[in-house]
Formats: sequence, structure tokens, C-alpha cells
Amino acid sequence: MVDAGVVCLLLFVSTHCYQSDGFSTHANVEPNPVLWPLPQEYSLGTLSVSLSSSFKFVNTGVSSPLLSSAFSRYEQIIRTQNKKTCASGSGSTEPGFCVLSVSVASADENSLQLDDDEEYTLFVDEMEGMLKASTVFGALRGLETFSQLFVDCELKGLPAKIHDWPRFSHRGLLLDTSRHFF
Repeated sequence: MVDAGVVCLLLFVSTHCYQSDGFSTHANVEPNPVLWPLPQEYSLGTLSVSLSSSFKFVNTGVSSPLLSSAFSRYEQIIRTQNKKTCASGSGSTEPGFCVLSVSVASADENSLQLDDDEEYTLFVDEMEGMLKASTVFGALRGLETFSQLFVDCELKGLPAKIHDWPRFSHRGLLLDTSRHFF
């Protein structure tokens, strides 16, 4: 009979210490930033930088109304973090993170389906970043991860290289056991 503690230890080691393609599945910086859900492959550095007052998202791929509204929403989320206003002063010449270039290959915004590609790659250094995705839905997932790199009005874990995709094609399953016993 196998001891339950050994099984738990093996599960922990197998899920937290796997490496592939030069990416690390564990962070080099703890506890900031905390990325949730944990990306499939990522590498975080130890540097941090503040947000420039001239920060903006730049769309270098196809245009999309859904993506444009996401830019506005995430800029607001990033600039007003933890009820603080980050880099709102105009005319400031202090350097900081300036631009995130977002490149999306397909502007198809039809409802999200089971087989849609939500994969994205995010590269961020001290001055700028680049987010590449095949679909708008992948770009939305990348924008969420990018926003999580901001902690207390600073972009943490630089340089960052993140490549992520959904682990499962389904979103979830709810079994209502209150009325139907299985």
C-alpha cells in the first residue's frame, strides 16, 4: 500500500518542477507578481519598473472593437491599482514602462467556442512589451496576465517571457448533486 504523503509529494513535484523548451514553470521571483491562473510556460526576472505617464497599448495587428474596449478597460485597471493612481501626472519626464504592442492575427469575434485558439506569447522588458496572439480571445488572456504583473504601481518580474494556453479545452462542469444524487 502506498503512503498518502508519498503520493502528495510526487504530485507536487511533478506539477511544480517540470521544465520544457527553456521555460520554467516556477517563478524566479516570489511572492510578487502572482499570476493566476499559472501560465503553462514562463520565466520572470528580478527587475521592476514604474509605469510611464505616457503608457499606452498599441495595436500592431488587425483592428477589433472587442480589443479596443479591452485596451481602455485594462489601462484603467493598471492605472488605478489598489485604489492608488499610478502614473497619472501629465508632463512627467521620468522614464518607465511606455508601450505594450499587441499583435492579433485574426479579428474574428464570434462567440468563444470549444476549439478556439486562446494561446498567447508575452515578452516584457524595462521599457516596452510585446503580446502576440492568433485570436482576440488569446490577446484578452494575455492582457489579463500583463495586468497581473503590476504590483503596487510597478511592473515586477522583468524581463518576463510568458507563453500560455488553456490547459483544458472545456471551461468546467457542474454536477448539481442537491437534487440529483449520483
